Order: sequence, then C-alpha cells, then structure tokens
Amino acid sequence: MTRPHVIAEADYLPAAVRLSDAEKRMYQAEVALHEARQSGVDAWITAACDRLHEAILAHNAARRQLAQLDEQLRPAC
Repeated sequence: MTRPHVIAEADYLPAAVRLSDAEKRMYQAEVALHEARQSGVDAWITAACDRLHEAILAHNAARRQLAQLDEQLRPAC
C-alpha cells in the first residue's frame, strides 16, 4: 500500500517547476502586452491580451496544484 504523502512528495518538485514556468510565461506575456500597447496595433494588443489571459489561468492552476500538495504534506496537529 502506498502512503499518500509519499505520492505528494514525488509530485511536489514537478509542480513547483510548473509554477516557476507559469510565472515566467506570465511575465513574458505582460512584457509582450506592454510592447503591443506601445505599437498601437490593435491585433497585436488583442493577441497579447489573450496570451496574458492564458498565462494567468495556467499560473492559477499551478498555484492551486501546489497548494493542494502543500496541504497533503502538512503534518496533522
């Protein structure tokens, strides 16, 4: 029988890496949106907004997953 905290520990590092990657994508999307706004090209602004929205969703999902793993690994009081 496998213990749940062992599974959670094995999943923790990949989840932390996913969160870090999501943070980088969100930052890059914010920069892209800033540059698109500077250009004044509506199509670029729309595309950059869409990219930022997707990056935020991915970041939120990664944060939720890591929070769930933190909860599983937290010792019972």
